[in-house]
Order: sequence, then structure tokens, then C-alpha cells
Amino acid sequence: MRLLFYEWNSLTHPYMYKALKEQGIHLDIARMPYKPRIPDDQDKFKETLAQMLETRSYDVVFSINFFDVIAEVCNEKGRLYVSWSYDSPSLGGKLETHLYDTNRIFLFDSAEVELHKLLGKKNVYYMSLAVDTEELGTIKGTPEEIERYTSDISFVGQLYSTQIKELMPLLQPYYAGYLSAFVNAQLKVYGMDILGELINTSMLDLLKTPEFEKGLLPFAEELGLYEETICSQVLKVFLQRAVTNKERVLMLSMLSRYYPVKLFSNDKQEEALKNVQFCGGVEYFRQMPVVFKHSKINLNITMRSILKGMPQRCLDVMGCRGLLMTNYQEDMFEYLEDGKDLIVYSDIGDAVEKAGFYLKHEEAADKIRESGYQKMKQCFNYKGQLEKIWKLAGVKL
Repeated sequence: MRLLFYEWNSLTHPYMYKALKEQGIHLDIARMPYKPRIPDDQDKFKETLAQMLETRSYDVVFSINFFDVIAEVCNEKGRLYVSWSYDSPSLGGKLETHLYDTNRIFLFDSAEVELHKLLGKKNVYYMSLAVDTEELGTIKGTPEEIERYTSDISFVGQLYSTQIKELMPLLQPYYAGYLSAFVNAQLKVYGMDILGELINTSMLDLLKTPEFEKGLLPFAEELGLYEETICSQVLKVFLQRAVTNKERVLMLSMLSRYYPVKLFSNDKQEEALKNVQFCGGVEYFRQMPVVFKHSKINLNITMRSILKGMPQRCLDVMGCRGLLMTNYQEDMFEYLEDGKDLIVYSDIGDAVEKAGFYLKHEEAADKIRESGYQKMKQCFNYKGQLEKIWKLAGVKL
């Protein structure tokens, strides 16, 4: 099989290339800049891609995450376009491009797949993410890195600070109170999209003030949505970010009252996290694995836009033989077991209690580390996941 792989700044490309080559796939890589807000840039991108498809007989065009411009060109040229997303929400761009028969779209959140199926997008499939345990096993860290990254409890990731405090005064107090109540309601519930149920057309009409819409515009552009007025998806994801921020700050604040906690992030909220040790950001390939290997407990607090899926951080932690403590996500339990492969907390109080137990019981923690690692190695490797993708996409190697 001859495959054209579109490369952007995704972190998983090296692992993908390795697995594709192991499968005997002839791989060419397309490296082209793309700025969706610039029409001339879109036209140039599509023209270049079309020329590449005309030059060689590619069986498949592949990308990490879905790009509507690639879908358009592949549809025009009658080429199969396979995408595998690790972001959430996953499908941006033009709605009509999601519907092409030439698409095979794979998402890691089964709830998002169900939603797109209800909208008539027949070529959308569920596929959990993957991890390269072999490559992660080669990363040891320097003595200085090991000293810096060793911790009782660590969290690697953004706090996802939003402009919600700045935008709320742009609304009438009554409606600002509604949005605050929505955030607090979603904070208490996992696996259910309360915000999606509450944000309806009538609510949007009440919120459509010029000032509020203008304030949300940069966030809409970040999502790849460029409508002139506020839409339900933009508002929902904005509030989901606010929920994520609130939950992460509360969790880290509470855990740090009882145990040493290190935060590896460039996002600081020092006033709310006085007991947390800020350690700055870490590089994905060579530093983050050292954190996971030398933390007694690695914390995952899933972004609230991910309803059921298991995010990449969870796989990376277990793929490094790290002990993962995470909130409940339904898709995790296709292969994994709570208390055997990972630790699942039901709320902040439960997290505090379980952290204390496993910090004291190292033997029990070590058994979970090893079992989680073996599950990653056996069930979530790139080669195996790609074989499932090719089968579902109808591609013969």
C-alpha cells in the first residue's frame, strides 16, 4: 500500500511512522503549512495536495486529526482519506466535508462518534488511542532530571484558564448566573453532556450581545469555527474549558493540602495553588516520560469536552509504567480494570483518600503499575490499532 501522510505539529507522528513502516506500508510525507483563515493559503494548500495525488497513485491519504481541506481534495480526486483524531472536539471546518463517502474518520471518544452518527455522518468510527511502550522504555532521564521530576503526586498539563471571569460582566447578571450554574452542574457529573442539553436556541438568543460575541471570537477561531455570531458548539466548549479549569484547580488545591504535589505546566494560578510546587512545562518526548516514571502517582483530570474517551495522557502514563489515578471515563474499561490496571476516583474526596492509601502501600501500587503497562503493551500499541483502522476502513495492506 502506498500512503501519503500529512504532517503538522502533532506529537504522535514519530510513533506513527515507525508503526506504518513495520506494517510494510510505502510512506510519503506531505509537509505543507496551512492557515485556515487565509483563503489564498487554503487554495495553495489544495492545489499542492492535488498535484501530489496526480503525480503518484496513493491508496490512502492519512492525517492525525481531520482537515476539511484534505477531505475536499480527496473527494474531488476520488481518493480515500483516513484521519485519526486525538483532540476533542475533533471535527471542525465545513460541515459538508464530514459527509464525503471518501472519508474514514476515527475518533477516540465513543460519545462523540455517537453524536456524529446521529447527525448522519456514516463514515465515523470509534478507535481508542495508542502508545509506544518500546520507545518510552528507552527514555531514562539524566540524574538532574530524575531529581527534578521525582514526586509523590504529579500533574502534567494545562490548567485551561479561560476568560470567563472577564466575559461574565458583559452579560446581564441574571444570564451570567445561569452560565455559572451550568458550569457548577457539569462539574459534579462525569460522562454526561449537561451543557449540551442546557444550551439551546433560546438561551443563545439571550446571550447574543455584541460585546459577549466579540469576547468569544478568539476562542471560536482557536476551535476552527469562524461564524459571525456565537453558536452552541463554541459556547459549550468554552464552558467545558471553564469546568476543566475549575476542577483541576480544586483537585490540585485539595491534594496539596495533604501531600506533596508538583505541577508541570506553563499555566500558573499561584494564588489558588499556594501549596503546589510549580515546575514549568516539560518536553513531550524526552522529559514527560521521566516525570511519569518517577512520580509515585500520576494524576489525570480529563478535559470535559471528552465525555467517554481515554485521553492520550492516560496511555502515556501507563506506557511508562507509571501509576495512573484518573477520573472515570467509560471507554477506559473496554480493556482496563479499576484497582488492577489504574486507580479511578469518583470525586475529589475519593481522590484524596486513594492517594493516601497508595502512597503508603507501595507494593499494591507497583502491581497496578505493571498490570497497566502490560495492558498498554498488548492492547494499545500503534501497530495493532492501525490494523483495526485499516480493516474498518476497508484498506488491504
